Amino acid sequence: MIACPAPLRSALTIALLLTGLGSARGEECQANFAPSPGTDWQSRIAFHNDTNYAMRLLWVDFNGGLKDYGLLQPYENTGFKTYVGHNWVVEVYTEEGPECLGPISAPDQNGCNLHVVNDAGLGFNADQCDF
Repeated sequence: MIACPAPLRSALTIALLLTGLGSARGEECQANFAPSPGTDWQSRIAFHNDTNYAMRLLWVDFNGGLKDYGLLQPYENTGFKTYVGHNWVVEVYTEEGPECLGPISAPDQNGCNLHVVNDAGLGFNADQCDF
């Protein structure tokens, strides 16, 4: 095995994530999640990546399967229209490997903001989101 300096290893990891090569694309998040419920109540969910890691956003469909909604780079944020109670999962790509967090959902029609943080380990600042 060839030793790889940490800065180069980080750069390679980021390059692989940006190209989609080496990305788990939800493979770490294979636990059996409850399917998103059928509902007519529209809402919104915003994701804020307050970490140094890239993370993949995954919606749990009506059969419990995961649908890829894209990659969020460190300190980026995005939001989606969703429905009350629909489940979402975040897969964070750390140096130790991918880590699955969730499920998370908007509790009402007002929506919610989810901040993924890495204070004393990965976690959420959920600002009205259910998890």
